[in-house]
Amino acid sequence: MAGATEAKTVAGLNNFTIQRLKSGNEMAGEKAQRAIGTKVWLERMKKLGEYRDAVLVALGLVYFAGYAVWAITAWRLTLGPVPVLHTQYFIAGLPVVLIVGGVILFSCAGVKLVLYWWPL
Repeated sequence: MAGATEAKTVAGLNNFTIQRLKSGNEMAGEKAQRAIGTKVWLERMKKLGEYRDAVLVALGLVYFAGYAVWAITAWRLTLGPVPVLHTQYFIAGLPVVLIVGGVILFSCAGVKLVLYWWPL
């Protein structure tokens, strides 16, 4: 009878040990999942930061182009200096940036197309 009790105890310890190892592996798996999730989150935040920087630069270019449009117009019509901070400069600069950007885009595409058909 003592042998049967011993076997149950050994089997109980084995089951307990196995469950403990499983829970340890599950915890390690959860930590790995969190680490992977954190890594993915950090990569997304870096990309978001890059997009933010690009948007800020684009808005700055649009604003500067609008200011230049109004400054040249005021100079040609002798209206005097224009104020520096106006939201209308965004609207005035948008067509300029779109046209200049479109010309640059189509020029680069044309050069690539020509180099594709007639390589050097």
